Amino acid sequence: MSEFAIANILQNARDGVTKAITMVDFPHHAIHDGNSFYQESFTTMSDTQEYFVKVAAPNTEKQMHLVWDVDVNGVLELGGWETAVGGMTGGTTKAPINYNRNSTKGSSVAFAHGCSSATAIGTKIHEWKVGGNVFKGKFGGSGNRRDEMVLLPNTTYLKKFISGSTGLVVSFRAAWYELRPTTGLKVAD
Repeated sequence: MSEFAIANILQNARDGVTKAITMVDFPHHAIHDGNSFYQESFTTMSDTQEYFVKVAAPNTEKQMHLVWDVDVNGVLELGGWETAVGGMTGGTTKAPINYNRNSTKGSSVAFAHGCSSATAIGTKIHEWKVGGNVFKGKFGGSGNRRDEMVLLPNTTYLKKFISGSTGLVVSFRAAWYELRPTTGLKVAD
C-alpha cells in the first residue's frame, strides 16, 4: 500500500472536531454488521432453589463469542458446564435478539430458561458467587464474564444458579457475536 493510500485512510479515520484517530473495536463492528445478538431474562428464586439455563451452540462454521452478566438482590452461586447431555427439558425458549435492529440476520443459538438439569452435567468451565450477607441484611451484587468465551460448535452448555436468599431476583443476559474464523495472519500460535 502506498504512502498516499495510508495517509488517505488515516485522514478519513479522524474525528471531525478533535482530529483524533478514531477506531471501532471488533465487537462494536459486529453490531453494525448485524452479527451480534443477546438474550436476557429474570427469575425470582427461594432460598437454596436451583435454576438452569441451557445454551445450545449450533453445528455451524460460525464461532459464538459469548459474555455473561448477572445482577441479583441477594446471594447467588453460579456455575457453567460444557458438554452437558440428557435431561434439560422444559423451560421457556426465546429467540436471540439482534443488536442491530435494522438487520434481518438471525442466530441459530438456542436458549431454554428454567429447564431441568442435565443427566450428565459435563465439564465445569466457570463458577462464581455474588452478593453477600452483612449486618443481618442481604446485599445484592453483580457478576460477569467480561472476556469473551468462544464456544464449541454443536455443544450444549448448562448454567446453574443456586439461590442463597429468599425472594432472590436474578437478572441475566448473554451477549455474543458470531463470526467465521479466518485462516490468514495470526497474532500468536
